[in-house]
Amino acid sequence: STVVFDGTTTTTLHLVVTTSAGCTGQDSAVITLLPGNFAAPLPDLAFCPHDTAILNPGGGAGLSYHWYPSIYISDSLSNSPVIRPIASQSYYAIVTNASGCKDTVHFNTIVHPGALLSIPDSVTLYPGENFSIEPITNCTSFTWFPYAGLSNPLISNPVATPDVSTLYIVKGTTEYGCKAVDSINFIVNEETLIAVPNAFTPGTGVNSEFKIIKRGIANLNYFRIFNRWGNMVYESKNIDAGWDGSWKGEPQPFGVYVYSIQAVTSTGKVFNKSGNVTVIR
Repeated sequence: STVVFDGTTTTTLHLVVTTSAGCTGQDSAVITLLPGNFAAPLPDLAFCPHDTAILNPGGGAGLSYHWYPSIYISDSLSNSPVIRPIASQSYYAIVTNASGCKDTVHFNTIVHPGALLSIPDSVTLYPGENFSIEPITNCTSFTWFPYAGLSNPLISNPVATPDVSTLYIVKGTTEYGCKAVDSINFIVNEETLIAVPNAFTPGTGVNSEFKIIKRGIANLNYFRIFNRWGNMVYESKNIDAGWDGSWKGEPQPFGVYVYSIQAVTSTGKVFNKSGNVTVIR
């Protein structure tokens, strides 16, 4: 008298009963089988850090959703919650229709590494100078603006030679579409910078010559150095050359020497400077 129905389609069942006296009776019932895969599937979602998305599963009216886990989801009982994952995560939802039937949908969130783009805040250029911008980045495509003064506005490391002070803005995109923005301010100084150190150590090393420190374009009229007896131990008109601390092939002793410099910058300004330099041995 008790049976279990486990059919896979809507079915009409007929029942005939018989008493011990041989009397019979009958009845019937329609068992309607509701579909169990009524929820629309959800695709996997890719994110950059701090991105959000609205879950909109569809599947028709009369459905309710319960999202698991609820972490990074604005409302776990909403049919269209906002999701903002900070790490890759697997999610699923139990979906209930108007008849009380339940279905389950699954999807994954993939959070890609954020775009990294870092360049200096500012750079000062003097006449005739340029600067190769070398950003620290994981981006694969770039767009620089403005284009003027750049060797190529679509590469990571263009050479900048701006005619005037310029703020360059770069937008970078990773292979996954994550974006970053940074900027660098070029300050163009129209006047050449000339300076000299106050001591040097002849011999080997980075400080082995007494040279004019120059930023920009300048022509040297003369660069002269005298010892304490007034003898000129060095003279040159090459602004890139320097004194190695010798005179007539002999190393000069430890002490203070006098120098005199005259140069003309790219703007025609005459630069005169004299002072003392110490030879350290």
